[in-house]
Amino acid sequence: MHQCLNREHPMARKPRPSLLPAWRLAFATANVEIFAVPSPRPLISPPARVRALGYTTIALAVPRRGAYRLSVTFTPYWQSRTACLERTTDGMTRVVVRRAGLVLLRFAVTPGRALATLAGDEPACR
Repeated sequence: MHQCLNREHPMARKPRPSLLPAWRLAFATANVEIFAVPSPRPLISPPARVRALGYTTIALAVPRRGAYRLSVTFTPYWQSRTACLERTTDGMTRVVVRRAGLVLLRFAVTPGRALATLAGDEPACR
């Protein structure tokens, strides 16, 4: 069992209000509390939208060609057949698409990509 699932662990205890001063309780049950995030920002820069978010995949609806900021930490193991992915100056992911449509990102550690990463070869859009 993960340590945070143990009811005795400090992370599993109810948060003190002083720790979440600007957060508003949005939903609660006997076992779960969900707080609203103040001033939330989209995961992908508009006008693109996140259509699905999985453990190892992200599906984006991109209405036109261009470059979009994806607020997900860049890793060279993100792959896409319809977009070019590169690191931004703050470590997030830049998604460059040549045409509108659905863009699927998949996280996959392949032998070739792992070797390229070890050699210091980072993907760059051209």
